[in-house]
Amino acid sequence: MLGREFDGHAPHTHICSDLTYVRVGAAWCYVCLPVDLHDREAVGHAASGSKDAALVMAAFATVAFPYMT
Repeated sequence: MLGREFDGHAPHTHICSDLTYVRVGAAWCYVCLPVDLHDREAVGHAASGSKDAALVMAAFATVAFPYMT
């Protein structure tokens, strides 16, 4: 949808997410952060022991739409 154009968006109009993982004891914890492409601000978050669609949905559920800074 963005055609790999990640710059030049108005505030609060384009949000993407990224997944990363960290080692917690003997297990992996996956973290999803929705980010506003306007200023690269993290606007939500979620963590889980599973890297799946439920993690992404949980992260986007923490974003207050429409959100204001």
